[in-house]
Amino acid sequence: MNRVAKCGDCTVINSDYRLAPEDPAPAGIEDAYAVLKDVIANAKTYGVDPKQIMIFGESGGAYIVAGVSILLAERNESHLIKLQFQQIPMVDQSFTLPNPHPPLNDTEKAALGF
Repeated sequence: MNRVAKCGDCTVINSDYRLAPEDPAPAGIEDAYAVLKDVIANAKTYGVDPKQIMIFGESGGAYIVAGVSILLAERNESHLIKLQFQQIPMVDQSFTLPNPHPPLNDTEKAALGF
């Protein structure tokens, strides 16, 4: 992301989002989607062209981009972004499931203090 910000002729807005395990998926995806919608709604304030918005993420951030892209498609809002790019995505089918977290085993419970 630093290279994109330094070398690209663009404005970079970095989104913070909730993390698991405290806030299981899709919390982070919903947070990033809300930031995207805010940037679009306030494009003039941010100094961006709302017709030239790209979403980008690397690794876990690419997972977030994949999820946001799915939300956009499900809500017929894909036209709101010009491009989405997932660099080294850490994804599997779990982000499309209602509850992607399997029950914890005894070792995991002990490690988390349950």
